[in-house]
Amino acid sequence: MNRSDIFLYGLVTAIFAIIVISVWADVKRNKKLAILWRHYQTSLSGGNKQKALKDGRTYYNTLRRGNIQPSDEFSIAKDMNAVK
Repeated sequence: MNRSDIFLYGLVTAIFAIIVISVWADVKRNKKLAILWRHYQTSLSGGNKQKALKDGRTYYNTLRRGNIQPSDEFSIAKDMNAVK
């Protein structure tokens, strides 16, 4: 094995590791989002508006990676009004 082969092997290994870590992080985030969504829906159906508001904001904040949008607040308000 010469130097260029070793370099190429190292490069391919590094790229593979980055892809695996990226996919793993995405799967973990999606699981967290699913849990947060269920909490939000449970709060809505339970009628606890304060908890629903908190859980909805937590869900959308995580979904938007910390940048909750006015449309998210509107969606939360709409959801809360729908389950009166």
